[in-house]
Amino acid sequence: MKDLENELALTDIMKDKLKGQMMDLQHGSLFLRTPKTASGKDCNMTANSKLVIITAGAY
Repeated sequence: MKDLENELALTDIMKDKLKGQMMDLQHGSLFLRTPKTASGKDCNMTANSKLVIITAGAY
């Protein structure tokens, strides 16, 4: 994520999974310069984004 952007937004409908993803990023931020992160269930938080990455996986 180095030099990617200064803000990162994560969205997920599964609250516990989203919390785990945020904890992983916070742990990694101890070792790397990471952007400001925000999380939530509302996809509108990604409005006006220059880059959007959509992933899907099994429950």
